[in-house]
Amino acid sequence: FYFIGLPGNTLSIVTILSMESISPATILVAILASCDIGALISKLALNRMINQNVYFGSVGCKLVNTLTLSFAMIANWTLVLICLERFIAVRFPLQKVYLATKHRCTVAAVTLSVFIAALASAFFVMLYDADDTGYVCVTTQMSGEMIFLTQLLFYVVFPLAFIAAFTSGTVMTLCAYQRQRRTMFRKRGWPDSETRQTTGNFKNNLLFARHERREKTINVLVIFTGVLFIVIHIPPCIFFLGFTDSYINEAKWYLTIIVHYLILDTSHILNFFIFFLTAGKFRK
Repeated sequence: FYFIGLPGNTLSIVTILSMESISPATILVAILASCDIGALISKLALNRMINQNVYFGSVGCKLVNTLTLSFAMIANWTLVLICLERFIAVRFPLQKVYLATKHRCTVAAVTLSVFIAALASAFFVMLYDADDTGYVCVTTQMSGEMIFLTQLLFYVVFPLAFIAAFTSGTVMTLCAYQRQRRTMFRKRGWPDSETRQTTGNFKNNLLFARHERREKTINVLVIFTGVLFIVIHIPPCIFFLGFTDSYINEAKWYLTIIVHYLILDTSHILNFFIFFLTAGKFRK
């Protein structure tokens, strides 16, 4: 997973930054890829430290877990911002010019990242510590199951709800516009190429068509990414939120946690393949 995700997300950032024109959506996608890299590196480091039986200590437990959760949460909430930006662009195209500017999207992403990092730091400082040996991180104040469910809410459930809402709104708005366009052309007829070239400035029409194609590509990319996030994360959410603690299900609980973390790691990797498969310009 790590050896696929790290170069894939790095190539995503390089490709996005080398584009002729960078939109607010592409800036957020680059931030998402950066957070995916941070999440994969921190998880790889944590797994290696556990396997090598590295001494953590109190500070090490708090620091490593804070970094791991922060990058993963920031990646998920950045995807929420991406879906929100696309919803605004599709639902309010005129207001998008001043609502979703590059500066505002960047400030929103940075502010959200700082807030999440502070929240994760406070969470692990208060609730995590090393055991007497210093090699194992343990929970304090709350049970491990309660801490896991709390992480699940802020890490998966809340982002999942926002992503589902914004993605659904974007898809429904695009479908409504498509129906309106078909109805309009059915009444007025489709304009021929000669009419299109003689009405208005041909250069402006060409630039508008290029911008429209770019917006369409971003819409497809974001919709696919949002749908994939929903499909991957809904089953674990249903299981964990509906789980009842019992001795019979204890083994199933810990096994599913392991599978769940594998799924979460996969979500940081698959974004690159979505960019590659849905955007022809990205492949070139």
